[in-house]
Amino acid sequence: MRRAVVIGVAAIAALAVGFGLGQFWLVRDGASVSLNPKELVSITTSLSPTAHSFGDSVMARADVLIDPREIALGSVALQPNFGPYEALDPPRVIREQFGDLGRVQYTYELVCLKEGCDTAEARGVSDFPSGRVRYRFNERPGSAFESFDWPLLEVSSRVATKDVEEIRWRSDATSLTPASYRVNPTGAAFVFLVAALGCAIAAVLIARRLWWPTRADDADLADESDLRSPLERAFEVALASAGGDDLPERRRALERVARELAGTGRRDLAGEARALAWAPAPSTSAQVESLAERVGVATAAGGLA
Repeated sequence: MRRAVVIGVAAIAALAVGFGLGQFWLVRDGASVSLNPKELVSITTSLSPTAHSFGDSVMARADVLIDPREIALGSVALQPNFGPYEALDPPRVIREQFGDLGRVQYTYELVCLKEGCDTAEARGVSDFPSGRVRYRFNERPGSAFESFDWPLLEVSSRVATKDVEEIRWRSDATSLTPASYRVNPTGAAFVFLVAALGCAIAAVLIARRLWWPTRADDADLADESDLRSPLERAFEVALASAGGDDLPERRRALERVARELAGTGRRDLAGEARALAWAPAPSTSAQVESLAERVGVATAAGGLA
């Protein structure tokens, strides 16, 4: 009788140990939360270390336990928010299923080296925003999500306030040496301004020389009889300049002919006169006389009264 009792107690103890080892196997690697039969999703988060110095990396891990009979294991997706921390690499994801229990584990390596990553006020505590876990059901359309929070993370500065106050800075914004210049900026600006004004004046003079008659042109035209029209006087000046070596003078005279023709409404002939004035090859007396004959202007060179 006693032997039977001993054997029964040993069997019960063996079953208890086996059940404990099985549960330990299911929740190994830190998955310390088992799935409640009434729950479909359970989320456990952890940070390692929970306190670190500025610039050190932090490992963030989230374990998601699901019921694979209701939720598709491959649809589980973690959507964390670590701001202002950043993940160095894509997360390491492990998906496992143990009978009626499925687990998805996400592991991130976080670091924060920019402005806003220093200790928060005097407490030195960083609180990550809440994240979400999205998943899809096996036999129902649509998706669902669960929210989760991260533990608080303590951040310590590498430099104490006393150390900063005792630093002897070699310079500050009020004692810097004024900037020096190889050339005085004010003098250089004045020189450039004068040069710009000179270029503008030169451009105006050149434009006037090209598009308006000079006093010499007016004098040549004024020497003609007052009975002759401005167009006839312009042709006389053009013929006189065609026999000389002054090419700019020849071009100005023909341009004056073009303006006079345009003023009388003969724009087609005005175009020919302007093309003749600015052609690459210098115009000849024969070309000017031919144009005058087509216009119907009597010239001394053509022998017309």
